[in-house]
Amino acid sequence: ANYYWVVWCPTSATGCTSETWETWKQAREDGAVTINYGLFVENAMSFLINAIFLFFAVKKVFEVVFKRNVLVKKQCPYCKEFVKGDATRCKYCHSDIECPPSSRGFWMTPV
Repeated sequence: ANYYWVVWCPTSATGCTSETWETWKQAREDGAVTINYGLFVENAMSFLINAIFLFFAVKKVFEVVFKRNVLVKKQCPYCKEFVKGDATRCKYCHSDIECPPSSRGFWMTPV
């Protein structure tokens, strides 16, 4: 967080560079204008980490509350590939798929 660029130096400073002061706070106290890119990177990384954590936490809560975490797929009887549960035609072999109501629980497999 102590990475910064000196944009403008005060008239009282000699040899004005980033090495003149240890921290950007000392440079500001002496009257220098700085761009604190270290502070920006630190805040940006903190924001991204928190946003990712919050996204997955909210996603998990919605899955539990609305019970949308189980995707139902069924197997094509001809090519044995798995297709979506509400599909009426196989996307691999293009054959018609009918799901008999009596065997619905047996034929549908959760993923």
